[in-house]
Amino acid sequence: MLASLAASAFYLIPVFGVAGGWLLLAERLDPVQWLDAAIILVGVIGIARAASGEVAGEPSAVTRA
Repeated sequence: MLASLAASAFYLIPVFGVAGGWLLLAERLDPVQWLDAAIILVGVIGIARAASGEVAGEPSAVTRA
């Protein structure tokens, strides 16, 4: 596992905390909080894709059998 991929998991801790409060404690979330969670998720997905070498816009390698 790459260090950047492992470190990006720490960005999800607040998202899981907010989601837990919303699901388990019936807390109300403002639209800005939903937007913040979405931005964090998109960022972590972007880091994971970059770490795996699947950067958007680059063609994938084609191999012939």
